[in-house]
Amino acid sequence: LYGTGHVSMATAEEENGIYRVVYYVTFPLIKSTTDLYFCIKEDDSYIHQGNYDWLKIRVVVEITDWLPLPVRIIFIFGLMFLSGMFSGLNLGLMALDPTTLKIIQKSGTKRQKKYAKTIHRVRRH
Repeated sequence: LYGTGHVSMATAEEENGIYRVVYYVTFPLIKSTTDLYFCIKEDDSYIHQGNYDWLKIRVVVEITDWLPLPVRIIFIFGLMFLSGMFSGLNLGLMALDPTTLKIIQKSGTKRQKKYAKTIHRVRRH
């Protein structure tokens, strides 16, 4: 259900005569903090062992940052800039209707005719 667990470290603790072992296990398919409980497999079924605290497995998700904060901020602003630029270019390109482009192709300067012809091809498809 949660993928294959991998034990990476175990520590033993003693407090007031009570011994406790903490295992650090990696479950690759668990994405949020949750509680798991022990079950025993008997034939083709599983038997739940109870809801006692000493039978509980507390799964805590550790968040790891793959990029430092300043790099993430620069990355976000860069993507926002690109988004705005592409939106503006798209809006400007689509604002030119085919009739205006045909008029510019016939009566504009040589450079305007060239650009109008290119834009008309893009707008047509």
